[in-house]
This record gives sequence, structure tokens and C-alpha cells, in this order.
Amino acid sequence: MPGREPGRGPRDGLEAVHRTGGRSRLRLRSRSRRAGCIASLALLLGTVGTARAASRPRAAGVPPDTLTHVYLLTIGRGAKIWQKFGHSALWIHEPSRGGDMVYNWGVFDFRQKDFLEHLLSGHMLYGVDRTTLRRALAEYRSEGRAVFASRLRLDAEQTRRVLRGARIAVRAENRYYAYDPFTDNCATRIRDLLNRALLGKLRTRTAPVRTGTTYRSHTLRLLRDVWWAYLGVMVFLGSPTDGHLSGWQEMFLPFQLEHRLQTTRTEGERALPLAAPRDTLLAAAGGGVPGRGRAMSATLAIVGLAGGVGILGLAFLAARSRGRRLVLIFEGLVGLWSLLVGLTGALLVLGWLVTAHWYVHANTNVLQIEPLSAVLAVFLIGPFDGVRRRLVSLTAWIVLLASLTGFLLAVWHVSRQATGPVVALFLPVHAGVAGGLTLLAHERSSAEPRPSDGEGAEQLGDRSAESRFPEDLAGPREVRRIGEDRIVEGFAEGLHGAHQEEGYAAGQRPVPDVAARWGPSPVRGEATGGRRARRSEADGERTKKTSPYRRSRTQAERVPKVRTPGGGRR
Repeated sequence: MPGREPGRGPRDGLEAVHRTGGRSRLRLRSRSRRAGCIASLALLLGTVGTARAASRPRAAGVPPDTLTHVYLLTIGRGAKIWQKFGHSALWIHEPSRGGDMVYNWGVFDFRQKDFLEHLLSGHMLYGVDRTTLRRALAEYRSEGRAVFASRLRLDAEQTRRVLRGARIAVRAENRYYAYDPFTDNCATRIRDLLNRALLGKLRTRTAPVRTGTTYRSHTLRLLRDVWWAYLGVMVFLGSPTDGHLSGWQEMFLPFQLEHRLQTTRTEGERALPLAAPRDTLLAAAGGGVPGRGRAMSATLAIVGLAGGVGILGLAFLAARSRGRRLVLIFEGLVGLWSLLVGLTGALLVLGWLVTAHWYVHANTNVLQIEPLSAVLAVFLIGPFDGVRRRLVSLTAWIVLLASLTGFLLAVWHVSRQATGPVVALFLPVHAGVAGGLTLLAHERSSAEPRPSDGEGAEQLGDRSAESRFPEDLAGPREVRRIGEDRIVEGFAEGLHGAHQEEGYAAGQRPVPDVAARWGPSPVRGEATGGRRARRSEADGERTKKTSPYRRSRTQAERVPKVRTPGGGRR
């Protein structure tokens, strides 16, 4: 159909159409009807679309293409000791401001000033960091850790509160905070932020929930695959960590935070949980959380019992042995054990009295790990005789009595602290140490010769150390130093044994008057030879027969045979 020519108006066009005849008029009518139907349909669709747009809910003041979503990121366990508990972070999807940002409340630096001092004193500083989601995932992928994301069901106002709180937290004046592993960490910071965004509803819903778990039970469960960390936590955690936790307190762990948010309904029982089911962003082997598992109390009890029996058995062998090797081994093992226990007990006391670590206060494990054990280690240095022997035995029994007191406190439930594994490990060893030291001290005291009168005691004091080991006097230097009379006495004592030695010390055995022929002993002087002669004359009547002993050919030639008044021959 040709277009409209210039100079012609609407009326001229209609006249032209009339001149075309009836067929042209039909075409014009059909086209007019089609145009009217299209216009009516368009009007109807526009009305329906307007009604739907008016009924669709839209966030106040937020365009549909720039909606912000908040996700809870839960990072799995890693290989390092501080990664065994997992980690939590917030992922905020905000297209209007450039994409996806991750807010992390678990940043610390070993190179910060006075790091070790702050760590030991309980004033450790952690920081807040903000990074992109891509960079965060790359870091966790390099560490071999799993990453899970759960979208939080928050409305627009709650989302704005979370976003505003996260931005305030990364400011320079608010970036660092005093870290506490149980009450103020990466998970509790996110929990508190969400609770403020929900106007306290999260705490209201979770605080009445009783879990039956404790700070100690969760910590031991997560450190069960690292034995030295498990043992250290079991020893150093005090009674404040053994109180039962609520659902609110249990969210100090990242995986427990995720679990509570996925099961808590803040808007009523018919509403959906606060967090949606998790989505896996990164998968890794071992990224989950171990179950409750079995405690190591039985294993520690077996180790403690074996240690106590072993120490007691070594003490028995050392007491029966005539040498010094087993005695030195026993004293070395007991001294090392006592030193380690004493130093650990001193750390427990210092942590209780000096530091700000509230979770090591009121620790009844100090009854099992006594600082007094270090004093026992000091007493074991030096010869094990006399006053030192009594002090060592007394100290060992005091340590054992303290350990028994801790055991009774645990049995009678006087203290709520779970000290069963510690008692099972240390009590048998303390019993073995006390019993072994007492046995060794008794054998030492009974083996020493006891004089019957004052004269024998005086003489024993001069020669007890030498007569105890007569075989040491057989060397040529000893012969020249003390004379042939000492050789005769040494061989006699070595042959007749301990009984003859005690009789000799008490003056019940005749002694040849060697001083009359060879002169006084060059070591003991005139008085020694005189005492021997007087003792031989006084006790000769009581000695009827004395067993002969073997002498060398040189000694037989040089030492004459002496007849005693009783008729015996020496």
C-alpha cells in the first residue's frame, strides 16, 4: 500500500477509498477491527501487569537488582593446632558496592609486639580483616580446608544492621579485640553481631537450651588426635570449664554456631530456621568435625599403673643388688619424674594466681601435680643416707597423700572438675615412687653395721667405709699405705661375710697382735694397735675356734701364726 502523498488531507484519502469500489471497503473494515483487538489486548495486559507489580513485595528503598544477602561461612579443621576447632566468617553479597566481601574475626600475627607476653598473661589481641571471596577461598584451598556456606534468612532491615556492624568492626579504632578462646573469638563475634541485628531474639531463643556439654568436653573431643595437646588441656583447664553449657554458650565453636542457626527459629515456631541448609564451596578430606568418641581415661589408667609398678619393681631390684648401678638408675628416673611434675605444678599455681586466663583458675589438678615434687628431686641429689634419706621418704609420702586427697574429692563430688583421667595417670606413679623410696631407704639402713658398745662404735666410725668393701684393699698402693695388718683383716672379713663382720666390729673375734711385731698402723697410729691388743686379750676366752682363711704365700711367710689363749690358731 502506497504511502500518504503530500498535499492530500484525510478527506481526500477517504474519497479515494470510496472510488476503489466495494472490495477496498471490506479490506479497510477488517484492518480496523484487527487494530482494535490488538489495542484492547494491550490494554488488558497492561492492567494485569500493573496489578501484579503492585502486589509483589519489594524491599523498601532497595532496587530488585541490588539485593544484599548475608551468608555464614564455616571453614573445616586444618592441620595446625589452632585450626583444629574450625573457623567462622561472614560473606556479604552486595552487588551495589562491588560484589562479595568476607569479614573475618580470627586474624592474629606472631610478629606483633609482645606477642608471647600477651599470650601467657591472657591479653592476646586478635583482629578483623576484610577480603574478597575469591581470595579467601584460594587461601583455604591452599590449606586443604573445606568451606561451607549457609544463607541467613534476614529481612532488609536486619541485613542493613549486619552490614553496618561489619563495616564498623573493620575500622582502625575497632579492629583489634581481646581474644578469649571460649567467650570472645571468631564465632562468638558473629553470634553477637547477629543477635544485635535480630534485637536480642537469638539469645532469647538459645540461652534456655541445655546441651549437657562443657568447654572441656568440646575441647578434648576436637584435640583427641593430638595426644600432647589433649594431655595439656586435660591438665591445665580448671574447674570453671566444667560447667554445663547453654545453647548460647555452645556457639563458641564454628560448627556449633552453624548448627544452632540452622535449628533456631527467631520469628516463631512456624517460621523457617534462621540459616538455610549448607552449600559446599570447597570440599576437602577430613573437613568435618569428629564425634564425641571415647575418653582416654582407660588408656591413661593403664599407663599410670604400668609406671607405678615399674618404679616399684626397679626399687626392689636396686635394694637387693650389691652394686650401685640399679640404685643410680632408680634415683635418676625418680628425680626426672619429680622435676617434671614439680615444674608443671608451679605453672599451674602461677596460671591460677598471676594470669588473666580464667579457664585455668581453681584447678584441683594441683593436688596430683604437686610443686613439692621439685623439692623431692632436689633431695635426691647426693648420697642417699642419713638425714637426706628421711627427708626424701617424708616428701614422697606427702606428695602421695595430696594425690589421695584429690582422688577422694573426685569420688565424693566435692569439686565439679573432671579430674578422673589425671588421677588415673598420676596416682599410681606417686604410689610407686613413695613405696620404692621407702623400700630402698629401709634396705640401706638395715645393711649398715650397728655397734654394740661405745668402743666398737668409735672403731666402726673409723673403718666402716673401708671394711664394707675389703676387696678394694688388695691393690699394691693400699698394701704400702696401711700395712700388712689391713690385708689380713680385709681377707678375713671378705671370707666370713656380714655376720663375721658384725662380730668383729663388736669385738667378739680375736685379732692377732700385729702391732707388737710390725709396729702401729701408719694410718691409725698408736691408739689403733693398742685397742686391738686389749680387745684380743679380753675376748680370747669366748672364742673357741675360728675358721682358718686362705692367705697368699708372701703373707704366710711374713705374718707369723699367733696362738690365742683359747687354743685357736689364726
